[in-house]
Amino acid sequence: GFQPHGYIPFHYDLTPYLNAPGQKNLVAVRAINPERNSRWYPGSGIYRSVSLRLHDPLHVPIWGLRIDTLWLGPAQANLQVRIEVCNARPAPEQVSLMLKLTGPAGETQDFDLGQLNLNAGSSEQVSQTIIVPTPRAWSPDTPALYQAEIQVRQGGQLVDRLRQSFGIRTISVSAERGFLLNGQAVKLKGGCLHHDNGLLGAAAFTPAEYRRV
Repeated sequence: GFQPHGYIPFHYDLTPYLNAPGQKNLVAVRAINPERNSRWYPGSGIYRSVSLRLHDPLHVPIWGLRIDTLWLGPAQANLQVRIEVCNARPAPEQVSLMLKLTGPAGETQDFDLGQLNLNAGSSEQVSQTIIVPTPRAWSPDTPALYQAEIQVRQGGQLVDRLRQSFGIRTISVSAERGFLLNGQAVKLKGGCLHHDNGLLGAAAFTPAEYRRV
């Protein structure tokens, strides 16, 4: 694969390169930086986690789930759930979608998101609005997280599932009040950190990181 920008997530489909069922596969992940491409030495390497995802040809693809907060109040939150389902099988398929929502305290809600008819080699998207009663809003002081589990079912059998954590919160910007999180003004504080320790190489040395901070 080729990824010209190493600071964003990316993925590759390894299916065409796998050995036949029953045979072992060796997956080696390497970062190759073939030429000078920066004013500073950035220490070329793998800086973030690498994972291998296995799924059925009938599945929710990577980044196929998005949850947005449309409305947030003390009594309820309205969330827009958008799900993409891919059918990589050679024949048309019909699936049903379920959403299991788990709250910060372990409380659960189940939502039936309906059915999809998928042509062979196609993808379809479902968009629905769900209501969460007495939501716990996410903020830096109270970082409450919910977990959404999307289940793709066919004939009552679970074919694929995708779990994703998220926070219920609203974001807006006002010329008078600045950045607003859940309707409250929040000051953004931070620093712009470059590869200032590049001269030390690609590894991160604890004393050097303390010095930079």
